[in-house]
Amino acid sequence: MTKVKWLKCFDPHELLEFLVKEASERKLRLFACACCRRALHLVSDDRLPPLVQVAENLAEGPIKAKELKRAFRVFSESEQSDTGRSHSNLVFAIHSALKSPIDRGYFGLGESASCAFGWAVGNGLNDTQYLEATQQERRQQATLIRDIFGNPFRPVTFSSEWRTDTGLSLARQMYDSRNFSAMPILADALQDAGCDNDNILDHCRSEGPHVRGCWVIDLVLGKE
Repeated sequence: MTKVKWLKCFDPHELLEFLVKEASERKLRLFACACCRRALHLVSDDRLPPLVQVAENLAEGPIKAKELKRAFRVFSESEQSDTGRSHSNLVFAIHSALKSPIDRGYFGLGESASCAFGWAVGNGLNDTQYLEATQQERRQQATLIRDIFGNPFRPVTFSSEWRTDTGLSLARQMYDSRNFSAMPILADALQDAGCDNDNILDHCRSEGPHVRGCWVIDLVLGKE
């Protein structure tokens, strides 16, 4: 992996392979959850979104054993009511996001979720529509990886002076709501606080997408 390839690569497997040994479990779990959330609309199983929420809660720290046990019971019920290949692939992806320690292989983190997109329109590896849908989703996953992990070839030092009440409030609101439309406003707040780092400001003002675990939001909130 090189600096140029990191910016242009749209193979999430290759990007994760470069990161995975040093990546935090929290970041990997949030990436897995983001991949799952992108695929939730493909299936009509209202038991699945709460399970992704449990996985996100697990990313932030230990959760009550009762809550986790209940989640796996619901997961088992959903698994048994398989309504198609998209459903089964998404269920597998959610199971991977719930595992602790998390599976650091790409299939569990993202590939199974991308396959859910393929099965929604096609019939497997020899089907053009399947391949196109799966590959398109992998490209989106590569963008998510860059949003969550930043650029390992351009590490950023975040000054505590940039962490103002306004910036913290904006970052926390976006993190909690998963609505990142205020990212450009966060850029303005950081700049007003003295932030002159182009990587941070440009990322805030980029089109995204941004998800929980976004490296700039994490820096503002002091998350690892």
